[in-house]
Amino acid sequence: MELDIAQLMALLRRRFVWLASLVVVAVLGAGLLGFYVLDPEYESTATLIVKKPPASDVSVYDDLMAGGQLLKTFEEIIRSRRVAKGVLDDLDLSLTQEQLLKKVEVDGEDKSLIASITVTDKDPEQAVRIANGFATSAIRESNQIMGHEYVFLLDSAELAAVPKPVSPRPFFLMAVAFVLALLIGVGGAVLWEKTDKTMKTEEQLAESLGVPVLGTIPLLRKDDRGYGSDSALGGVAHEN
Repeated sequence: MELDIAQLMALLRRRFVWLASLVVVAVLGAGLLGFYVLDPEYESTATLIVKKPPASDVSVYDDLMAGGQLLKTFEEIIRSRRVAKGVLDDLDLSLTQEQLLKKVEVDGEDKSLIASITVTDKDPEQAVRIANGFATSAIRESNQIMGHEYVFLLDSAELAAVPKPVSPRPFFLMAVAFVLALLIGVGGAVLWEKTDKTMKTEEQLAESLGVPVLGTIPLLRKDDRGYGSDSALGGVAHEN
């Protein structure tokens, strides 16, 4: 059975209570999850810059720049376990190298000379310490590997006066829950209607049988049947 716009709107009106309940529960659940269940996380970013090396190594530098591999090379160094071990040793963190590396994102554009190290942590002060720790370890290890001072600190990570979490975003979660619940609710209502074989309207009956409806028999309420002491028949019998 295909539904046109009018039939769909009529269907949604019939299922409004069910649909509205689904949406409200989903939005409230997402709000509770975002505001009270999920722990907030904070970001902090340190920025490195790659400078041109001494004249003796310019050819290597130019080859890397021409191939767009210079920053990519340093990004891989920053993400390496060698740099992570240096951060753990410098900051004395009770984390494994894998746990530490999961907190870090390195971002840079091709043929750019700037790389950003962004750290996410539940503690804003810890995020700043780790970001700066990665910057220090990356500079030390990169320059040691390359044999010259190629990488320098451009901006260190700093703690904001009022740290603001980057996640979770409760209102975003609630908006997503609203849209998903609405889509699921409408889809469920349509599926419900398509699998329901009962005839609820004259149009459904005529369409199913392929013949027009000539007449209908109204459903009588109890008061319309003449029963009870207040009915006209009862009143006449009382007078006789």
